[in-house]
This record gives sequence, structure tokens and C-alpha cells, in this order.
Amino acid sequence: LALDFASSSLRLGFIHDRRWRTTMHRHDLLVMRMVGGGQFIAQCNISPLPSAGEDEAVELAKFRAQVEQTIAEQGGQVEETSKADAENGLSVLRIAASGKANGVLLTYIYYLLTQTDGRRAAIVFTLASAQQEQFATADHDLIGSIQFLQRTDTARLQSEPDPK
Repeated sequence: LALDFASSSLRLGFIHDRRWRTTMHRHDLLVMRMVGGGQFIAQCNISPLPSAGEDEAVELAKFRAQVEQTIAEQGGQVEETSKADAENGLSVLRIAASGKANGVLLTYIYYLLTQTDGRRAAIVFTLASAQQEQFATADHDLIGSIQFLQRTDTARLQSEPDPK
């Protein structure tokens, strides 16, 4: 069974696996942790970004350079890149990378989502590479359900407290 998440402060909504637990919810950041069988599997950070104008579209090469700079500190490397356009007008840039922290091999999955009207969000999944089997396609499942919400989508958000 899946759960529905909607945030007026992030202006995002999505459906997620019950194993995801919200650990922080602010106007600029949502942090969730996936827990299964009593053990930590992965973390997901979601941040809204400033809207992009038509001339500010981020290309996969530029996004890759940004990710490479971020993971360089962990001696990480990019393993895979992809770009897709969803039916709902969402552009999805995805980069999978690997690195090491405290002797643990890590997998990082970076997403940059851009709606046709310029609204954007950055999403990063982090997991120990040994947890890959339990994580499976959790990133694809969550990303595939993301919707950028309009201010008028209040019916869906009525029960949500404002996380200032």
C-alpha cells in the first residue's frame, strides 16, 4: 500500500512506499528515510529550486558537472546519466553515482525535475550500495508520481500543518 504526500510549502505532491518516513519537513527541504525490517535502507532529500526561465534550462552535461563537483569530496564517480520527458510535461534529469564515506560504499541518485512552466525541484537518494536490492526501484516509483502543485490545489492540502 502506498501513501499520498502533499506539501503546500514545497508545492509538491507524490505517492510513496510506506517504508518512507518523514524526518524533516521545512519550507525548503523534505528529508525522508526508508526503513525496512528495522534497518535503514536509504535517505531521500527533496528541495524546491527557484523557477527557471526559458533561457535557464539545465542541460544534462551541466547537471552532470554539478554532481561530479559534489561527489568529488567522497572520491565518487558518475556511473549513469539519463534524460526523460514525462507525459505530464515534467523533464527528468537523472544521474547515478557512487562514492565512499567512512569505509562504506554508497550509491547516490540525483534528480533534477523541471515542469514546463519552469518550476523545479532537486531530489537526492543516498543509500549504502549493499542496500540496493531492498531499495530496488524506489526512486523511480517516487519520481514517477511527483506533481508540482498549484496554489489552488488546496483541497488536497487541507489537513497539512504549515511547517514553518
